[in-house]
Amino acid sequence: MTEIFDRIKARTFEDELGCWIWTGPRNRDGYGQVSLGKGKNRLTHRVMLAEHLGRDLPSGWALQVDHLCRNRACCNPDHLELVPARINNRRGASGGKTHCHRGHELTPENTQIRYQGTDRHRSCRECIRLRKRLAREARRGN
Repeated sequence: MTEIFDRIKARTFEDELGCWIWTGPRNRDGYGQVSLGKGKNRLTHRVMLAEHLGRDLPSGWALQVDHLCRNRACCNPDHLELVPARINNRRGASGGKTHCHRGHELTPENTQIRYQGTDRHRSCRECIRLRKRLAREARRGN
């Protein structure tokens, strides 16, 4: 392995799920950061996946590194996959929600699905009804 791989691996511990948890600095979103010198900081999971694949990862937002383990501090290359942004977002936290932000259960009967291009959006029907009622009352001056 390379020097950077060894440097990152030395600052991790393996948890019971096989995640390599980065013990160094993290950004505000919980992703590990490593300094490559000259003021260049990189996300540890991206560096580890690039080292594992033996090539640079594409820059920009078209492809993202998905944590299959859902642990942002993990940098185990076996837990990482390069996927399109829409797949990463679909797999993320919002894709597995069982309740809306107001606590209503997202059952098939209470969930409205809208499509925007190839992206799928779920909305709570109870919240939609509430918003419409409040808007109607505001128009009527109640």
